[in-house]
Amino acid sequence: MTFLQILYFLKVSETLNYHRAAEELHVSQPSISRTLKLLEQEIGVPLFIKKGRTIGLSKEGLFFKQRMEQLSFQFNKALHEVQTAGALGAGNINLGFIASLAYHYVPEMVRL
Repeated sequence: MTFLQILYFLKVSETLNYHRAAEELHVSQPSISRTLKLLEQEIGVPLFIKKGRTIGLSKEGLFFKQRMEQLSFQFNKALHEVQTAGALGAGNINLGFIASLAYHYVPEMVRL
């Protein structure tokens, strides 16, 4: 399973329309259809119920959507935290050194 498959799944489950999802993601509709078909094959359950020209989520699809929304939220949160830490220069640095260097050499190096 790839993040791209999850992204496509979430967009189609939101719009319930392959064509609209493709437009919003700026990809082709056949690409989305093929990607989601492979996802369903990999998972082993149908995620969508197709009724003529309309689609809906299966009960497994609804459950999967809820979990993938949580995953997407956590992914975006982690991405934001990493970007914020990088922008601020925040973080922890663990140093290992021998005691004889503790009073002179280490403070000089940390100031750099």
